[in-house]
Amino acid sequence: RLDLDAIDQRAFDVLFPYDPHSRFRVTRDLRVTAVVETEEPIDLAPSARSGKSWPDEDSCRMMISQPTLVEIEVALTRPGLVVLGDSYAPGWAAFLRSAEEDQAVRKEVRIHRTNRIFRGVVVPAGRHVLTYEYRPAGFYRGAAVSLLAWIALALAIAVGVVRSRRQISKRI
Repeated sequence: RLDLDAIDQRAFDVLFPYDPHSRFRVTRDLRVTAVVETEEPIDLAPSARSGKSWPDEDSCRMMISQPTLVEIEVALTRPGLVVLGDSYAPGWAAFLRSAEEDQAVRKEVRIHRTNRIFRGVVVPAGRHVLTYEYRPAGFYRGAAVSLLAWIALALAIAVGVVRSRRQISKRI
């Protein structure tokens, strides 16, 4: 059972954190701060630079924005959290590939609930392409059940047609 009061309190704590210096709640600027809700440690430590080309400044550019597919070109001078201002929901999968590598080489990365309602992905330094694909498991299960039902219906109709033809041929 959902505890709506606890959910409301958590949202309030994220949006208006307590400031121990002023002893009041302050408004969190979500343009520069992200609250990630996860049990996993997030590593944003800089890594050693290799022979790859590194960007001069951080940037994100939306390449594709469709209801079931989002692709973002990301250039980071150091590891960071890329937050997509779109609803966090089950069924989304995120994939990351280096912008310099073959398009077929991509790895699935974890999507973190960020700022209570958004999607965030940890991206290492460098140039990358971040792809979100909507793959809801319930849709595929429902499609499989529907397909099986259509096959069963087709078989039932075929059996009925064969039986009626046999009965007609026996009468003749």
